Amino acid sequence: VSLTKSEYLICEYLARNKGQVFSREQIYEAVFRFDGESDDSTIATHIKNIRAKLAEHEVHPITTVWGIGYKWV
Repeated sequence: VSLTKSEYLICEYLARNKGQVFSREQIYEAVFRFDGESDDSTIATHIKNIRAKLAEHEVHPITTVWGIGYKWV
């Protein structure tokens, strides 16, 4: 699987905190070190791309917790 640097950093962050749920804002702030309030849609786009790339290999480690965020299972 060929991930971009940003996609890899998001996967790494979620995997290191397996089972913990993070909002898009929390992921943005942790991975990019910026206040996530302004552009949390960036994370949704990255998650969509990560899922598509991993799904090609039948791997589905990221779960959406509706109304809260994402977690690595």
